[in-house]
Amino acid sequence: MKDLKKCYDPYGDLELELFFVHHYDLIPSRMTLELPLEVAKKNRDKLFKELNLEKYQLETVRKIWHIAKDIKPNNTEDFPSHFLMKSQSNKLILAIVLANDYLATHF
Repeated sequence: MKDLKKCYDPYGDLELELFFVHHYDLIPSRMTLELPLEVAKKNRDKLFKELNLEKYQLETVRKIWHIAKDIKPNNTEDFPSHFLMKSQSNKLILAIVLANDYLATHF
């Protein structure tokens, strides 16, 4: 948790590269994949299945929730849509963002 607190910029945004440096004491490489995709729980679930996250022994460090704009949403509209995960077996940080009709995955 100490590592996470040190990794925010002055605007309150988490800096992924800084988190990696504090956690692994290495300078990271970065790969980003962005795709146009509707913000929906079913799309998030499909992505998780395709990435086979169990293989990398990923631990969720942080989640940010997508909250429905309607007063009476259905149950599928409220779900975590931003994830920060770290591997327990490799030097890997994975951020998944599903927002504004696109999907961004940062390795």
